[in-house]
Amino acid sequence: MKYTVTFRLDEDNPHDVLLGISAIYGYDSIQDLLDQEPEVDELPLGQDASRSAAPAPGGWTLSKMRRYATALQPNAQRILRVVAENAPEISVDDTRAEVGLEDYEYAGTMSSFGFAARKTRGVQSRPFDKVKRVYQINTEIAKLALSALDEPGV
Repeated sequence: MKYTVTFRLDEDNPHDVLLGISAIYGYDSIQDLLDQEPEVDELPLGQDASRSAAPAPGGWTLSKMRRYATALQPNAQRILRVVAENAPEISVDDTRAEVGLEDYEYAGTMSSFGFAARKTRGVQSRPFDKVKRVYQINTEIAKLALSALDEPGV
């Protein structure tokens, strides 16, 4: 993903510019951005700290996935786990059956994904797509999701 940031030295407040850049990178504050050092858990799976870090497709990192998964309702976390465990795709019907929710509960739970995306800086949408009646998820993103969901407190 590529962003272009434009600001005017004579008009824009430096604090606002830095806050905007922090948000683009998925941080809640300027201090979070300044304190950030690449850590192993911030790198895409399979990449060590000695190599240049690039996020997984869609800009997903373990840190973003952790914040996203934490923002999900418990039933939505269960849906994300089922989709991720069955990467690269699983039908909507199989997902619903595996999670064990009634149709109305399942439909209501899906709104949690949009809420979590809005609440997680640097995330535009849920980590999987729905094409017709099939959920599709990139295997790298699925690994990040499972790692985040397995952490205590998520």
